Amino acid sequence: MNDSRLTIRWSKNEDCTTDISVCGEVNSYPYFKEAFLSLDRPMPVRDITDKETESENGANSATKTLLTNLIGIIGKSVKTDSKLVDKNDFDMRFPFADLPIIRKFAEIADIEFDESKFSNRREFQRYFATLLK
Repeated sequence: MNDSRLTIRWSKNEDCTTDISVCGEVNSYPYFKEAFLSLDRPMPVRDITDKETESENGANSATKTLLTNLIGIIGKSVKTDSKLVDKNDFDMRFPFADLPIIRKFAEIADIEFDESKFSNRREFQRYFATLLK
């Protein structure tokens, strides 16, 4: 199986810059990660209208509208981090079965975990305990 996923997240900082992070996964394993810092703000997802979602033409889709906007912003931004993630190294540091469950929990609970704060189950338990306090 070759199931691929691209996750793009962005957030506005207090100094009016925008952090954009991109993670490419293959079969639920991170393959690469990149981070960008921009002075521009991406188009809000809530700005999508029926015009983009009701069209049968891919050229007029919500996805194309948002990605085109992001590509322009990323092209003008500063890359702050970039790395290929070695699958074997990832397996050794954090078991395959745990991270997808943690991500699903975060999605259901509508919270965001800083994945840079943990790289194995024990570190996640400590990190989560600090969030509960």
